[in-house]
Amino acid sequence: MASHGLTVLPPTTRAGEYLLPAQYLLYSLAYLPSTIYHTLTGPAPFTDTFFSRIWASLPVDFSEEKRRIIAGAHGVVIEIGPGLGNTLQWYDKDKVDSLYLVEPNRAMHTELKEAVVKYGWEGRCKVVACGIEDAQELAKEGVPKEGVDCLVSIQVLCSIPDPSIHLPALHRRLKRGGELRIFEHIRSHDSTTAWLQWFYDFVWHIPFAGCELSRPTDKLLGELEGWKEVQLEKIKGESRWCTIPSSWGWLVKA
Repeated sequence: MASHGLTVLPPTTRAGEYLLPAQYLLYSLAYLPSTIYHTLTGPAPFTDTFFSRIWASLPVDFSEEKRRIIAGAHGVVIEIGPGLGNTLQWYDKDKVDSLYLVEPNRAMHTELKEAVVKYGWEGRCKVVACGIEDAQELAKEGVPKEGVDCLVSIQVLCSIPDPSIHLPALHRRLKRGGELRIFEHIRSHDSTTAWLQWFYDFVWHIPFAGCELSRPTDKLLGELEGWKEVQLEKIKGESRWCTIPSSWGWLVKA
């Protein structure tokens, strides 16, 4: 991959890296009272409401790596977990024929549909209210079960259930030469940091919609048979102690 314009992270301290998830967890507590209220008075379940309120409050972070992942999508595209729809601004309308936005969190659908209009995707994309693991509902909504050009996932594969089952299912949806384009956080390659991620996971999944900090998504995908090309990289300058390390790039189906 060409490195021009890519992120280079500044130096950090070990303590700062280890405490980062704790800071996010403390931050999430500020949204607990309003989440309880909206859960009692609204239709969305607690976990969906909690995560949507936290996510909407965080600053939009689109690094050059994420933009490249999105801008390179083409043909028939399925985005897994588009959330509030901020990714829609980076797709190339000249390259994308149809776009399926598979988002199970209905608490995010109002903002997602507003983003569809804001970024000019009316008539060319469809919001699908289920998880990527729900094959029956996807088929009912007309999401292609095979022959897909690109699957796009930005910080989502950390939370899909049973990755040993559903990652191969994603692979089967792609046509030959189709691409899985990802930006995902992964289990640290440092054993001490990985243990700390596992420890945080006991509570991390509650505010962050089932996310697992310790999930080795890069390893799971790399070990999956049926790729002819795997181009996954780390963020430059990322500390070995980073508790939310990332892997980005694409995998091409054989």
